[in-house]
Amino acid sequence: MGMSDRCRFVEARAEGLVGVVDRSVDVVTTRSVLIYVSRKRDAFAEFFRVLRPGGRLSIFEPINRRMFPEPHNLFWGWDVSAVAGLRDQVVAEFERTQRPELKAMFDFDETDLVSLARDVGFDTVELYLHLGESRPRRGDWESLLHSSPNPLAPTLLEAVTASLDRRQATHFLSALQASVEAGVGRCRTAGAYLRARKSDSPIESQG
Repeated sequence: MGMSDRCRFVEARAEGLVGVVDRSVDVVTTRSVLIYVSRKRDAFAEFFRVLRPGGRLSIFEPINRRMFPEPHNLFWGWDVSAVAGLRDQVVAEFERTQRPELKAMFDFDETDLVSLARDVGFDTVELYLHLGESRPRRGDWESLLHSSPNPLAPTLLEAVTASLDRRQATHFLSALQASVEAGVGRCRTAGAYLRARKSDSPIESQG
């Protein structure tokens, strides 16, 4: 877009925005970031710190507490009733490989986000919770096979290979592929859209 000369890129953690000075930005916006942050209150405090008086915060976060655990007949929304036992082994593999990160992914809900924003000093806080349930779309099998549910997780093929023997893996993947290509199952979604404003008065963060 020819705008790079107007941009500055800083690599930093959400809970420690090193390189961004106090009261220096108008808007902080994130999407699916806090779900990977253990110290969420520190992240909100940093968002508050770098915003100018009157600055705005706009974030989206999935609310895993409202989506998981899935019923045992579903895997990522697709019906795997015929191989539910194998499904549990694959799910356990995903949980095993992500164990250090799982707490951060499940330790909050929409009410916690509002409380955190308010506690660090934001003046006006609004949150919209979106809940959805629908039949999953028919998917591309090869793309799904080599995809992962989040950046910290193994791919589907890696998890299946690690948790099942060859015969079991073939059986599980065949059942899952049939549901993916036919769009059979039930998909649940839950996400919170939060907006907050820093007062025009120079109020300091409380944390």
